[in-house]
Amino acid sequence: MNSKLLSMIGLAAAAISATPAAAQQYVTNGNFNSVSNNNQNFQVNASNQFGSVTGWSTGNSSTSPNPYNLLYHSDIATSSSALGQYQGTGREFLWALPSNNAGHGNFMALDGDTSVNGTFSTILSGLTTGALYTLSFDWASGQIASRSGATTEGLSVTVGNLVISLPSRNTPSEGATPWSTVTRTFTATGATQTLSFLATGTPNGLPPVALLDNVSVTAAVPEPATWALMLVGFGAIGVSMRKRRTQVPAMA
Repeated sequence: MNSKLLSMIGLAAAAISATPAAAQQYVTNGNFNSVSNNNQNFQVNASNQFGSVTGWSTGNSSTSPNPYNLLYHSDIATSSSALGQYQGTGREFLWALPSNNAGHGNFMALDGDTSVNGTFSTILSGLTTGALYTLSFDWASGQIASRSGATTEGLSVTVGNLVISLPSRNTPSEGATPWSTVTRTFTATGATQTLSFLATGTPNGLPPVALLDNVSVTAAVPEPATWALMLVGFGAIGVSMRKRRTQVPAMA
């Protein structure tokens, strides 16, 4: 067995036994805790008129020139009206939080009404074209207190070669649905990629609201079982090479 193969096997064995190092995080401010306005819920619009979320921006959809994406502080999400284009209602807060909201600080509420929905996005940089990455985020649904009535909420996500359309949730009038975590793997199609979220829902006018938190992108790492298979494969190659070497007749 040559030294190069031995080195490869040694690296694979070390990868199996070693404690994984902290994965590099490619999303800036994925928990939305870095904001310019720490005292008020606010609309995040293109001009950051009411407040900004570090690393993130709102963009128009194909049907809406004035999207309604809101930053909520968990402790005042159901009591303090959000600064924004509809603040005159005095009821731009949520009827209820998800039942498992403990541990969630700030989060985004993306309006799914097609007349006011728009992308909420961030730029990922330093990626390797063709490499695999793991996207993870939490999402739930809720309702803004200026309206009532049963709604459905969905969420569309795009990044790299990945397009996700999550199944719609049914939200009761003045209610919310629990947080759940979505994890997907995607291939980077460039060193810089846009990660974009767009809420969808029915009916228009109520409005349907998708909640978003804990967005993360890290390099995809093979599972221990995959490393084990690689190690077995390297071993098999080594055995084969040894057999071939011993079967070659010695020259006279």
